[in-house]
Amino acid sequence: RDDGRSPYAVAMLAGNHAVAEWLALRGVKTSLSEIDALVSACSAGDAETARELLQRDASVTQEIRHEHYDALYRAAERDDTKVLECLLSCGFDINHPDSSIGKTALHIAAMEGWPNSVRLLLARGASVDARDHEFGGTPLLWAAEGSRNAKPDRDHTAVAMMLLNAGSTTEWIPTGEPSEHDEIMQAWQSGMPS
Repeated sequence: RDDGRSPYAVAMLAGNHAVAEWLALRGVKTSLSEIDALVSACSAGDAETARELLQRDASVTQEIRHEHYDALYRAAERDDTKVLECLLSCGFDINHPDSSIGKTALHIAAMEGWPNSVRLLLARGASVDARDHEFGGTPLLWAAEGSRNAKPDRDHTAVAMMLLNAGSTTEWIPTGEPSEHDEIMQAWQSGMPS
């Protein structure tokens, strides 16, 4: 959709600073709104610039819109705890659901099998009870789904233990055909120390 942002601003918000620099060198407009500058700084993990922007005008956080949360979701997807911390410190709602199916940053980090991001999100107050709008799944269910095709450097079991220790339920009502998700979650639950 066209929201009036220049390609430079779009690249900066996506954390793609190399593309933004390339565009700037070719004369593309490089001005950013205050909120876009804040999100861009956070997307680069530049907490110092983000703090400076907030010191100049703390009310900028009132301009955080749905599309700015993409930076939070991308950081959770790639296990970028520095960016997650920066965004959360700047006033982003940790439990804000995305506009597509209502997943949160915790859903995404759990699906990817990132213990560091899950630990950070839980410590900052992420809800283990949040359910997406499409499957009615909690982050634990998303971890179960991610574990089915896990990449070698991921640890879905560690993520599951954190979620269960934080009070996650294993209850889920499938909206379609039976699946192995329940078996995975029950196995994780039975493996918990008592």
